[in-house]
Amino acid sequence: MKKGHDGKSNGIYSDFAQKGDDGATFRGDTGSAARFFYSAKSSRLEREHFNNHATVKPLALMRYLVRLVTPPGGTVLDWCAGSGTTLVAAKQEGFAFIGCELDEAHADIIRRRLELELPFA
Repeated sequence: MKKGHDGKSNGIYSDFAQKGDDGATFRGDTGSAARFFYSAKSSRLEREHFNNHATVKPLALMRYLVRLVTPPGGTVLDWCAGSGTTLVAAKQEGFAFIGCELDEAHADIIRRRLELELPFA
């Protein structure tokens, strides 16, 4: 591993550093890693009027991922459940599920979303 200007290791990024590189770009590339991935944002219907969680995931995406990784008869565990999208996806796909959430306000959102029977695709 190469050493930084101060003689200390700069981690793996120092291997890519070029003379005059400020570490903010890699060989002239700019932008976040998000530019390589696309997923539509959650619809207003998925957010409901009571769901104010900052990072609601698209339900269609989570349903796909639940089907992809959960074996038949399996149980989905979401140890950081947030607004409950993964749990709703598991329920709609017919899987058993277990969710953990420390924030009581978020846990209330999850309970309400699991009680609703909205026709999500």
